[in-house]
Amino acid sequence: MARDGFAEGLTRPDPLRRSGALNCATDLRFREIAILANNRQVTIELLDAIQDAFNRHDVDGILSYFADDCEWVMARGPDPWEGKRLRGKAAIAEVLSARYAVIPDMRWVDMSHFISADGSKACSEWTVKGTPNDGDPIDWLGCDVWTFVNGLVTKKDTYWKTIG
Repeated sequence: MARDGFAEGLTRPDPLRRSGALNCATDLRFREIAILANNRQVTIELLDAIQDAFNRHDVDGILSYFADDCEWVMARGPDPWEGKRLRGKAAIAEVLSARYAVIPDMRWVDMSHFISADGSKACSEWTVKGTPNDGDPIDWLGCDVWTFVNGLVTKKDTYWKTIG
């Protein structure tokens, strides 16, 4: 035992920490940071940042804007009513990575965004262009209907028009 009654190697508790004042202030600041991170405002700038990540083919960057329990309802797939529904970041990452491998120059241009009054929904209208490795160039008009909770994408519902 050390002279002050504490075992060797242990330090005397800080009186502020012992009283709870430091913990309260520190915990409050961490809670404020968490609230700000989890209550990101849905803005045109946020939607542009998400689309920029899509144009960079930055799968991790894209998914940083999505909630863990997100879903993407794709425009094309086996179900006539919803195309193909992907659930979770891993499923979305797999499809995006495969898509970027097949269409290495895929990009979204002529972008415009609309945000609902309460910020829980948004729509991005765009033209997607690119040339698949084994096919004809694509040039499709489309839109994404986004659902947000606490500033994170919980649902991305994609629609597009093709000529043919």
